[in-house]
Amino acid sequence: MTVSAKESFILKTLPPPAVFSFFALLHFILGFSENMTIPVPLGLISLTLLAAGGIFAATSLYMFTAEGISPLPWKTNDTVLFTGGIYGVSRNPMYLSLMLCLTGIGITFCPLLLLMTLPLMFHYLSLITEREETVNGILFGRNFSEYCRKTRRWL
Repeated sequence: MTVSAKESFILKTLPPPAVFSFFALLHFILGFSENMTIPVPLGLISLTLLAAGGIFAATSLYMFTAEGISPLPWKTNDTVLFTGGIYGVSRNPMYLSLMLCLTGIGITFCPLLLLMTLPLMFHYLSLITEREETVNGILFGRNFSEYCRKTRRWL
């Protein structure tokens, strides 16, 4: 899939945490203003998704910082190919954590909006991961190809 100049500009200027924060804020605002929050049993599902997202985020961020590498998506990591730990479960645990957390927030606050925000977030993250995987394929060659063969992109 090729990325247009407009999409490339958006991918370079909007970091995934900013897009996530925008969508999460929409859920909070609409959920509270329209009294669209859900009862406790579904809240437990939300908490589980938020906890899983937090674990994925914390674990993957720790691996980057332990190696002295910036986890920021616009800074290319050309030194270490992470294949173990949480990266043995998903090639994109940081982005997966954003999806899990958005789902958890969306279930609790304005679940109908989740029908729009979740696919948009997934599409946005898919564009980013395709670009990042192209770069990683160039940087790490056969090691990255083997890693992609063994490890799923999301879960």
